[in-house]
Amino acid sequence: DLELWSVENTRRESAAAAAARQREVEELQEKIGRLELERAQEAESTATRAKEGREIREAVVSELWGLSKSLKSAATNEKKLKRAEKDLGRLERLERDLENAQRQLKQGGGGGGGGSGGDRGSSNSGSLGKDATTGLLR
Repeated sequence: DLELWSVENTRRESAAAAAARQREVEELQEKIGRLELERAQEAESTATRAKEGREIREAVVSELWGLSKSLKSAATNEKKLKRAEKDLGRLERLERDLENAQRQLKQGGGGGGGGSGGDRGSSNSGSLGKDATTGLLR
């Protein structure tokens, strides 16, 4: 009986130990599964953040490119505006010179009467031509 009891006791202990080991293995497998799931979620989250980061960088680069083009266009427009302002200044000076020349022609051609008045007008118009030419060359 003692041997039988000893063998059965050993079998029970072995079965209990095997069941305990089986529970440990199952618990470890569950932990491994949870860790793998967490790693997969972290990897997915990291990939999502990286993708979002790339998209943000691309949007920023695109916006900067557009701003750069706008600035270049604005600089070109500013140069054109300055050139146009200079041209307008030249035109205004020419217009004043023309008005002055017309006024002097009227004054010189209308005064004095007779041949001498005409001579004076023609000599004035000759000097006015030089003034107008000088104005054009400025």
